[in-house]
Amino acid sequence: MGVFGEGGTGKSCLIGAICAWFALLNRQNELMVTATTGTAAFNVGGITLHSAANLPIGKQKKKNIGRIKRNDWRNCHYLIIDEVSMMDCKMLVNLNTNLRDAKSLNDGYFGGVNVIFMGDFLQLNTVSQLDVYVNKPSEWEYGHHLWRSINAVVLLTEQMRQSDNPEWAAALQQIRLRKPTPEDIEMLNSRVGASLECPASMLMVVCCHNLRDALNKERLQKASQSSDIPITHCLANIKSRAKMSLLEAYNVKGGRSKVQGDGMLSVIPGAPLLITKNIDIPLGISNLRCFKLTCDRPCEWRHC
Repeated sequence: MGVFGEGGTGKSCLIGAICAWFALLNRQNELMVTATTGTAAFNVGGITLHSAANLPIGKQKKKNIGRIKRNDWRNCHYLIIDEVSMMDCKMLVNLNTNLRDAKSLNDGYFGGVNVIFMGDFLQLNTVSQLDVYVNKPSEWEYGHHLWRSINAVVLLTEQMRQSDNPEWAAALQQIRLRKPTPEDIEMLNSRVGASLECPASMLMVVCCHNLRDALNKERLQKASQSSDIPITHCLANIKSRAKMSLLEAYNVKGGRSKVQGDGMLSVIPGAPLLITKNIDIPLGISNLRCFKLTCDRPCEWRHC
């Protein structure tokens, strides 16, 4: 089944209702809730699809389902996949292969597991360009065939999130379709440079590391002055070079660009930090999610 709709039409609430229904029937072990990213998985109370089905990430080689994951799927007959727009044909083929292995059923799609795809294809798209809805000749074109196995589609059309502001909701719908009206464009332009109620609490998106570092330094100094708490400067202490070259280690120490870590991390208790690797999705510690630093003493950290 496919359940599609723009943001705010109730997809996440529907997932919550499905989970509640399975729990009411005492059949929650039959349902697996997943999403294509860690943040999306946390928002719906699930896990990533890669973790649930042991799928390869990026250029990793194909991974088998494994004994532990096979046990997780023993009693599971229903799978929810949120943010399906970021799923490509390769992922769909690997999912089909591993679920067939997990259920020991080579006939039928996905090992007989009922899959509910949810999302909005007008939001974030795939990185690989192997879109499931496009029949593009490649070694993964079977993924398109799997996508065409959907035999039921539900479209959510009623806007709930912006129901109290129909004008804003209408503008978002037009922008989503890449067809903003002149009035929409004028409204957006009128907000450029507009004053903000709490500018210090607003997140800022920039395109280069130097500007990011300068803004973070300024914000940290202001927070330190207002709280009267000194800034703690943590230096990278690389104890192991696993999966990194000696040059990469030197680059971290030197704070050069194009490395996956900072040679120095300046923090104070309460400062938000951004992590770039899924650590514990059920606790909300996933990529692209900020968390508050609450320790009250200097800390030693290492580059992984």
